Amino acid sequence: MISTLPIAIDLLVVGGGVAGVAAALAASRCGLKVALVEKEHSLGGTATLSLSATICGLFRNSGQEPGEFLNEGIAAEIAATLGKMAPAKSVRRAGRVFVLPYASGELQTLLESLCAKEENLDVYLGAAAVALAVNEGAVDSVTVSAAGKTIMFAPSAVVDASGSGEVACLAGARFELAPATQLQLAGFTAKIGGLQGMDDSLAIKVPFVVAKGIEAGSIAAALRYTVFSPGELAGEGLLKVNIPDDPMADSAVLAAAVAVLVDRLAAELPEFSRAFIAASSGRSFSREGRRILGSYLLTADDVRSARKFPDAVVKGAWPMEIWSGERGVSYRYPPDNDYYEIPAGCIKARDFTNLFMAGRCISVSHEALGSTRVIGTCIALGEQAGLAAVNCISSSGHL
Repeated sequence: MISTLPIAIDLLVVGGGVAGVAAALAASRCGLKVALVEKEHSLGGTATLSLSATICGLFRNSGQEPGEFLNEGIAAEIAATLGKMAPAKSVRRAGRVFVLPYASGELQTLLESLCAKEENLDVYLGAAAVALAVNEGAVDSVTVSAAGKTIMFAPSAVVDASGSGEVACLAGARFELAPATQLQLAGFTAKIGGLQGMDDSLAIKVPFVVAKGIEAGSIAAALRYTVFSPGELAGEGLLKVNIPDDPMADSAVLAAAVAVLVDRLAAELPEFSRAFIAASSGRSFSREGRRILGSYLLTADDVRSARKFPDAVVKGAWPMEIWSGERGVSYRYPPDNDYYEIPAGCIKARDFTNLFMAGRCISVSHEALGSTRVIGTCIALGEQAGLAAVNCISSSGHL
Protein backbone atom coordinates (compact mmCIF):
# COMPACT_ATOMS: atom_id res chain seq x y z
CA MET A 1 0.00 0.00 0.00
CA ILE A 2 1.43 3.37 -1.00
CA SER A 3 0.27 6.80 0.16
CA THR A 4 -1.64 8.50 -2.68
CA LEU A 5 -0.04 11.91 -2.21
CA PRO A 6 3.51 12.77 -1.14
CA ILE A 7 3.79 14.05 2.41
CA ALA A 8 5.33 17.52 2.30
CA ILE A 9 7.94 18.05 5.02
CA ASP A 10 10.88 20.34 5.51
CA LEU A 11 13.55 17.73 6.28
CA LEU A 12 13.85 13.97 5.92
CA VAL A 13 16.62 12.34 7.95
CA VAL A 14 17.44 8.76 7.03
CA GLY A 15 19.26 6.87 9.78
CA GLY A 16 18.37 7.01 13.46
CA GLY A 17 21.84 6.53 14.91
CA VAL A 18 23.40 9.30 17.00
CA ALA A 19 24.18 11.38 13.89
CA GLY A 20 20.66 11.12 12.52
CA VAL A 21 19.02 11.88 15.86
CA ALA A 22 21.25 14.94 16.30
CA ALA A 23 20.38 16.17 12.78
CA ALA A 24 16.66 15.72 13.42
CA LEU A 25 16.81 17.45 16.81
CA ALA A 26 18.81 20.41 15.48
CA ALA A 27 16.38 21.03 12.61
CA SER A 28 13.25 20.44 14.69
CA ARG A 29 14.43 22.87 17.36
CA CYS A 30 14.75 25.48 14.60
CA GLY A 31 11.08 25.00 13.73
CA LEU A 32 11.36 22.63 10.77
CA LYS A 33 8.87 19.82 10.22
CA VAL A 34 11.12 16.74 10.32
CA ALA A 35 10.70 13.02 9.65
CA LEU A 36 13.34 10.64 11.03
CA VAL A 37 13.50 7.20 9.39
CA GLU A 38 15.37 4.28 11.01
CA LYS A 39 15.51 0.69 9.73
CA GLU A 40 15.97 -0.80 13.21
CA HIS A 41 13.18 -0.80 15.77
CA SER A 42 15.02 1.49 18.17
CA LEU A 43 17.12 4.64 18.03
CA GLY A 44 20.87 4.86 18.50
CA GLY A 45 22.20 2.60 15.75
CA THR A 46 25.69 1.23 16.35
CA ALA A 47 26.05 3.27 19.55
CA THR A 48 23.23 1.36 21.25
CA LEU A 49 23.19 -2.00 19.44
CA SER A 50 26.89 -2.90 19.25
CA LEU A 51 27.57 -2.96 23.02
CA SER A 52 29.99 -0.10 22.59
CA ALA A 53 30.81 1.10 26.08
CA THR A 54 32.46 4.50 25.61
CA ILE A 55 31.80 7.73 23.75
CA CYS A 56 34.97 8.79 21.95
CA GLY A 57 35.82 12.11 20.34
CA LEU A 58 34.43 14.51 22.93
CA PHE A 59 37.69 16.06 24.15
CA ARG A 60 41.19 17.08 23.09
CA ASN A 61 43.99 14.60 23.79
CA SER A 62 46.18 16.29 26.36
CA GLY A 63 46.69 16.79 30.07
CA GLN A 64 45.73 14.61 32.99
CA GLU A 65 42.11 15.80 33.01
CA PRO A 66 39.76 16.47 30.09
CA GLY A 67 39.24 20.11 29.19
CA GLU A 68 36.25 21.69 27.52
CA PHE A 69 34.14 19.83 24.97
CA LEU A 70 35.52 20.00 21.45
CA ASN A 71 31.99 20.60 20.16
CA GLU A 72 29.33 22.27 22.27
CA GLY A 73 25.67 21.83 21.47
CA ILE A 74 23.94 18.46 21.25
CA ALA A 75 27.11 16.39 21.81
CA ALA A 76 27.79 18.19 25.08
CA GLU A 77 24.09 18.03 26.01
CA ILE A 78 23.96 14.25 25.55
CA ALA A 79 27.21 13.74 27.45
CA ALA A 80 26.06 15.93 30.34
CA THR A 81 22.67 14.21 30.57
CA LEU A 82 24.26 10.77 30.56
CA GLY A 83 26.49 11.98 33.38
CA LYS A 84 23.42 12.94 35.43
CA MET A 85 21.73 9.61 34.67
CA ALA A 86 24.77 7.63 35.85
CA PRO A 87 27.11 9.80 37.96
CA ALA A 88 29.45 6.87 38.58
CA LYS A 89 30.31 6.72 34.86
CA SER A 90 32.69 9.67 34.75
CA VAL A 91 35.12 10.63 32.00
CA ARG A 92 38.29 8.54 32.15
CA ARG A 93 41.64 8.50 30.44
CA ALA A 94 42.42 5.61 28.08
CA GLY A 95 46.03 5.87 26.94
CA ARG A 96 46.41 9.24 25.21
CA VAL A 97 42.69 9.98 24.93
CA PHE A 98 39.64 10.65 27.11
CA VAL A 99 36.41 8.67 26.83
CA LEU A 100 33.00 8.79 28.50
CA PRO A 101 31.67 5.38 29.65
CA TYR A 102 27.95 4.84 29.09
CA ALA A 103 25.30 2.12 29.12
CA SER A 104 23.59 1.36 25.81
CA GLY A 105 20.13 1.26 27.39
CA GLU A 106 20.59 4.65 29.00
CA LEU A 107 21.69 6.24 25.73
CA GLN A 108 18.74 4.71 23.87
CA THR A 109 16.31 5.98 26.51
CA LEU A 110 17.83 9.45 26.31
CA LEU A 111 17.67 9.63 22.51
CA GLU A 112 14.05 8.48 22.49
CA SER A 113 13.16 10.99 25.19
CA LEU A 114 14.79 13.88 23.33
CA CYS A 115 12.93 13.02 20.13
CA ALA A 116 9.59 12.57 21.92
CA LYS A 117 9.82 16.15 23.23
CA GLU A 118 9.93 17.62 19.72
CA GLU A 119 6.45 18.42 18.40
CA ASN A 120 7.78 18.96 14.88
CA LEU A 121 9.54 15.59 14.73
CA ASP A 122 7.96 12.31 13.61
CA VAL A 123 9.97 9.11 14.06
CA TYR A 124 9.46 6.06 11.82
CA LEU A 125 11.09 2.89 13.15
CA GLY A 126 11.47 -0.32 11.16
CA ALA A 127 11.51 1.87 8.05
CA ALA A 128 13.89 2.16 5.11
CA ALA A 129 14.28 4.42 2.08
CA VAL A 130 13.70 2.31 -1.04
CA ALA A 131 13.48 4.82 -3.89
CA LEU A 132 13.77 8.51 -4.66
CA ALA A 133 13.42 11.05 -7.42
CA VAL A 134 15.92 13.79 -8.30
CA ASN A 135 15.06 16.93 -10.21
CA GLU A 136 17.77 19.33 -11.41
CA GLY A 137 20.23 18.42 -8.70
CA ALA A 138 17.71 18.35 -5.87
CA VAL A 139 16.16 15.35 -4.16
CA ASP A 140 12.49 15.77 -5.01
CA SER A 141 10.86 12.81 -3.25
CA VAL A 142 11.87 9.79 -1.17
CA THR A 143 9.84 6.61 -0.91
CA VAL A 144 10.02 4.81 2.43
CA SER A 145 8.87 1.30 3.28
CA ALA A 146 7.52 1.13 6.84
CA ALA A 147 5.30 -1.35 8.71
CA GLY A 148 3.97 -3.00 5.57
CA LYS A 149 3.10 0.21 3.77
CA THR A 150 4.92 2.61 1.49
CA ILE A 151 5.10 6.31 2.25
CA MET A 152 6.33 8.98 -0.17
CA PHE A 153 7.87 12.09 1.33
CA ALA A 154 8.40 15.36 -0.53
CA PRO A 155 11.16 16.99 1.57
CA SER A 156 12.77 20.36 1.03
CA ALA A 157 16.07 18.83 2.17
CA VAL A 158 17.48 15.40 3.07
CA VAL A 159 20.17 14.29 5.52
CA ASP A 160 21.73 10.90 4.86
CA ALA A 161 22.83 9.53 8.23
CA SER A 162 22.50 5.89 7.20
CA GLY A 163 26.15 5.08 7.83
CA SER A 164 26.70 3.65 4.36
CA GLY A 165 25.28 6.50 2.27
CA GLU A 166 22.18 4.57 1.22
CA VAL A 167 20.09 7.59 0.25
CA ALA A 168 22.92 9.38 -1.51
CA CYS A 169 23.63 6.21 -3.45
CA LEU A 170 19.99 5.94 -4.53
CA ALA A 171 20.22 9.56 -5.67
CA GLY A 172 23.25 8.77 -7.83
CA ALA A 173 25.70 10.77 -5.75
CA ARG A 174 29.39 10.06 -6.30
CA PHE A 175 31.16 8.17 -3.56
CA GLU A 176 34.34 6.37 -2.61
CA LEU A 177 34.43 2.82 -1.27
CA ALA A 178 37.58 0.97 -0.28
CA PRO A 179 38.11 -2.47 -1.86
CA ALA A 180 36.77 -5.32 0.28
CA THR A 181 40.32 -6.31 1.23
CA GLN A 182 41.04 -2.79 2.55
CA LEU A 183 37.77 -2.07 4.36
CA GLN A 184 38.21 -1.63 8.07
CA LEU A 185 37.36 -4.73 10.07
CA ALA A 186 33.87 -4.95 11.52
CA GLY A 187 33.33 -5.42 15.25
CA PHE A 188 31.39 -8.07 17.20
CA THR A 189 31.21 -7.60 20.98
CA ALA A 190 30.52 -10.10 23.74
CA LYS A 191 29.95 -8.96 27.32
CA ILE A 192 31.59 -11.42 29.71
CA GLY A 193 30.43 -11.97 33.27
CA GLY A 194 31.83 -14.05 36.12
CA LEU A 195 35.41 -12.80 35.82
CA GLN A 196 37.62 -13.02 38.90
CA GLY A 197 40.70 -11.14 39.99
CA MET A 198 40.84 -8.94 36.91
CA ASP A 199 43.71 -6.56 36.33
CA ASP A 200 45.25 -4.72 33.38
CA SER A 201 47.25 -7.81 32.36
CA LEU A 202 44.16 -9.39 30.77
CA ALA A 203 44.54 -6.99 27.84
CA ILE A 204 47.78 -8.89 27.08
CA LYS A 205 46.82 -12.37 28.27
CA VAL A 206 43.68 -12.67 26.15
CA PRO A 207 45.37 -11.97 22.76
CA PHE A 208 48.16 -14.37 23.77
CA VAL A 209 45.69 -17.20 24.43
CA VAL A 210 43.90 -16.39 21.17
CA ALA A 211 47.15 -16.54 19.17
CA LYS A 212 48.14 -19.82 20.82
CA GLY A 213 44.70 -21.33 20.20
CA ILE A 214 44.71 -20.33 16.53
CA GLU A 215 48.13 -21.92 16.10
CA ALA A 216 46.85 -25.12 17.73
CA GLY A 217 43.67 -25.09 15.64
CA SER A 218 41.32 -24.84 18.64
CA ILE A 219 40.25 -21.25 17.97
CA ALA A 220 38.93 -19.93 14.64
CA ALA A 221 41.55 -17.96 12.72
CA ALA A 222 39.00 -15.18 12.09
CA LEU A 223 39.21 -14.27 15.78
CA ARG A 224 42.91 -13.33 15.66
CA TYR A 225 42.22 -9.65 16.32
CA THR A 226 40.21 -10.13 19.50
CA VAL A 227 40.85 -7.59 22.26
CA PHE A 228 39.71 -7.41 25.88
CA SER A 229 38.70 -4.42 27.99
CA PRO A 230 37.22 -4.25 31.50
CA GLY A 231 33.52 -3.56 31.92
CA GLU A 232 31.92 -0.98 34.17
CA LEU A 233 30.78 -3.54 36.78
CA ALA A 234 32.88 -5.80 38.98
CA GLY A 235 33.57 -9.14 37.33
CA GLU A 236 32.56 -7.86 33.89
CA GLY A 237 34.57 -7.40 30.71
CA LEU A 238 34.16 -6.96 26.96
CA LEU A 239 35.59 -9.15 24.22
CA LYS A 240 35.70 -7.17 20.96
CA VAL A 241 36.16 -9.49 18.00
CA ASN A 242 37.38 -7.67 14.89
CA ILE A 243 36.65 -9.57 11.68
CA PRO A 244 36.40 -8.90 7.93
CA ASP A 245 33.28 -6.91 7.08
CA ASP A 246 31.08 -9.47 5.30
CA PRO A 247 27.33 -8.71 5.17
CA MET A 248 26.71 -12.36 4.25
CA ALA A 249 28.53 -13.72 7.31
CA ASP A 250 26.48 -16.07 9.48
CA SER A 251 25.99 -14.44 12.89
CA ALA A 252 25.19 -17.79 14.50
CA VAL A 253 28.51 -19.24 13.31
CA LEU A 254 30.36 -16.22 14.68
CA ALA A 255 28.56 -16.44 18.04
CA ALA A 256 29.42 -20.15 18.28
CA ALA A 257 33.11 -19.41 17.57
CA VAL A 258 33.13 -16.77 20.32
CA ALA A 259 31.57 -19.27 22.74
CA VAL A 260 34.42 -21.70 21.95
CA LEU A 261 36.88 -18.87 22.55
CA VAL A 262 35.41 -18.15 25.99
CA ASP A 263 35.67 -21.85 26.89
CA ARG A 264 39.31 -21.80 25.82
CA LEU A 265 40.00 -18.69 27.90
CA ALA A 266 38.33 -20.39 30.87
CA ALA A 267 40.68 -23.34 30.51
CA GLU A 268 43.79 -21.17 30.18
CA LEU A 269 43.21 -18.18 32.47
CA PRO A 270 42.14 -18.32 36.14
CA GLU A 271 40.33 -15.01 35.72
CA PHE A 272 38.02 -16.66 33.16
CA SER A 273 37.47 -19.95 35.05
CA ARG A 274 33.85 -19.04 35.85
CA ALA A 275 33.25 -16.73 32.89
CA PHE A 276 30.08 -16.74 30.83
CA ILE A 277 28.68 -14.70 27.95
CA ALA A 278 26.19 -12.32 29.56
CA ALA A 279 25.20 -10.56 26.31
CA SER A 280 26.44 -9.99 22.78
CA SER A 281 25.93 -7.54 19.94
CA GLY A 282 24.26 -10.37 18.00
CA ARG A 283 26.00 -9.46 14.77
CA SER A 284 29.05 -7.59 13.57
CA PHE A 285 28.88 -3.84 12.97
CA SER A 286 30.68 -2.06 10.15
CA ARG A 287 33.31 0.60 10.73
CA GLU A 288 33.39 1.72 7.09
CA GLY A 289 31.13 1.92 4.06
CA ARG A 290 30.49 4.37 1.24
CA ARG A 291 31.93 7.83 1.75
CA ILE A 292 29.85 10.34 -0.21
CA LEU A 293 31.88 12.95 -2.06
CA GLY A 294 31.33 16.58 -1.15
CA SER A 295 33.05 19.71 -2.38
CA TYR A 296 35.94 18.84 -0.04
CA LEU A 297 37.43 15.51 0.99
CA LEU A 298 39.11 15.49 4.40
CA THR A 299 42.46 13.68 4.29
CA ALA A 300 44.88 11.96 6.65
CA ASP A 301 47.23 14.95 6.31
CA ASP A 302 44.43 17.27 7.45
CA VAL A 303 43.94 15.18 10.58
CA ARG A 304 47.65 14.76 11.36
CA SER A 305 48.45 18.44 10.86
CA ALA A 306 45.41 19.69 12.82
CA ARG A 307 44.32 21.68 9.77
CA LYS A 308 41.81 24.49 10.25
CA PHE A 309 39.25 25.71 7.67
CA PRO A 310 37.42 29.03 7.21
CA ASP A 311 34.11 27.16 6.82
CA ALA A 312 34.72 24.70 9.68
CA VAL A 313 31.63 23.15 11.27
CA VAL A 314 33.03 20.41 13.56
CA LYS A 315 36.23 19.85 15.54
CA GLY A 316 37.87 16.43 15.82
CA ALA A 317 40.78 15.08 17.86
CA TRP A 318 40.36 11.30 17.91
CA PRO A 319 43.31 9.46 16.33
CA MET A 320 42.96 7.75 12.97
CA GLU A 321 42.09 4.34 14.38
CA ILE A 322 42.43 1.83 11.54
CA TRP A 323 41.47 -1.82 11.98
CA SER A 324 43.27 -3.65 9.19
CA GLY A 325 42.84 -7.29 8.23
CA GLU A 326 46.60 -7.53 7.65
CA ARG A 327 48.00 -5.99 10.84
CA GLY A 328 45.20 -5.34 13.31
CA VAL A 329 44.78 -1.88 14.79
CA SER A 330 46.99 1.17 14.31
CA TYR A 331 46.67 4.73 15.66
CA ARG A 332 47.88 8.03 14.23
CA TYR A 333 47.19 11.11 16.33
CA PRO A 334 46.65 14.80 15.73
CA PRO A 335 49.07 16.96 17.74
CA ASP A 336 48.48 16.89 21.50
CA ASN A 337 46.35 19.71 22.86
CA ASP A 338 45.13 20.51 19.36
CA TYR A 339 42.38 19.47 16.96
CA TYR A 340 41.58 19.40 13.27
CA GLU A 341 38.46 20.87 11.71
CA ILE A 342 35.88 19.40 9.34
CA PRO A 343 34.67 21.95 6.77
CA ALA A 344 31.12 22.41 5.52
CA GLY A 345 32.16 20.94 2.17
CA CYS A 346 32.41 17.50 3.80
CA ILE A 347 28.74 17.35 4.79
CA LYS A 348 27.02 18.45 1.58
CA ALA A 349 26.86 16.08 -1.39
CA ARG A 350 28.68 17.26 -4.50
CA ASP A 351 26.36 18.26 -7.38
CA PHE A 352 23.26 18.37 -5.13
CA THR A 353 21.55 21.41 -3.69
CA ASN A 354 19.62 19.85 -0.81
CA LEU A 355 21.39 16.58 0.12
CA PHE A 356 23.57 16.50 3.23
CA MET A 357 25.53 13.76 5.02
CA ALA A 358 26.20 13.04 8.68
CA GLY A 359 28.12 10.35 10.52
CA ARG A 360 30.25 7.72 8.79
CA CYS A 361 29.29 8.62 5.22
CA ILE A 362 30.68 12.18 5.07
CA SER A 363 33.30 13.20 2.50
CA VAL A 364 36.56 11.86 3.98
CA SER A 365 39.38 9.59 2.92
CA HIS A 366 39.64 5.96 4.07
CA GLU A 367 42.26 6.95 6.67
CA ALA A 368 40.55 10.12 7.90
CA LEU A 369 37.36 8.13 8.47
CA GLY A 370 39.25 6.25 11.19
CA SER A 371 39.01 9.48 13.22
CA THR A 372 35.71 11.04 12.15
CA ARG A 373 33.54 7.93 12.62
CA VAL A 374 33.51 7.92 16.45
CA ILE A 375 30.34 8.67 18.42
CA GLY A 376 31.21 12.11 19.79
CA THR A 377 32.23 13.44 16.37
CA CYS A 378 29.21 11.85 14.67
CA ILE A 379 26.80 13.60 17.06
CA ALA A 380 28.40 16.94 16.21
CA LEU A 381 28.33 16.14 12.49
CA GLY A 382 24.64 15.31 12.73
CA GLU A 383 23.81 18.57 14.45
CA GLN A 384 25.71 20.56 11.82
CA ALA A 385 24.06 18.67 8.94
CA GLY A 386 20.67 19.50 10.44
CA LEU A 387 21.61 23.17 10.74
CA ALA A 388 22.98 23.17 7.18
CA ALA A 389 19.61 21.87 6.01
CA VAL A 390 17.88 24.68 7.93
CA ASN A 391 20.07 27.27 6.20
CA CYS A 392 19.52 25.61 2.82
CA ILE A 393 15.73 25.70 3.18
CA SER A 394 15.75 29.23 4.55
CA SER A 395 17.88 30.55 1.70
CA SER A 396 15.60 28.89 -0.84
CA GLY A 397 12.61 30.78 0.59
CA HIS A 398 10.77 27.67 1.80
CA LEU A 399 10.76 28.83 5.44
